[in-house]
Amino acid sequence: MNSEYYDDHAVKVLNEVFELVKKKHRDYGTANLKRHGLMGINVRLFDKLARVENLQKNDATVNESSLDTYMDMLGYCLQAVLMLQGKYDLPLRPNGSISDVGKAERKIANVIPLVVR
Repeated sequence: MNSEYYDDHAVKVLNEVFELVKKKHRDYGTANLKRHGLMGINVRLFDKLARVENLQKNDATVNESSLDTYMDMLGYCLQAVLMLQGKYDLPLRPNGSISDVGKAERKIANVIPLVVR
């Protein structure tokens, strides 16, 4: 019997991306992305796509792997969705504040089948 499941790994990746986005959100704030809004995110996504294409074409890692680049792209997509939903300006939980991670992971796990369809 297989003890590994796609959805478990997908939730793990989404949680890693979420933690990275939260860290960057705390470190840099929101002004840098809000300045140019969705168009700015589109430009960053285009730059990341060009980077990953170059990395894969040249089979090289410069300062960032293809995996790191795709993770960054997921983070930018998350922020674009939050902008479109009008939720990007909401505050982060205070440092040290603990959310109900179990509930959050279950919510993410419930979304994954919708995305994969």
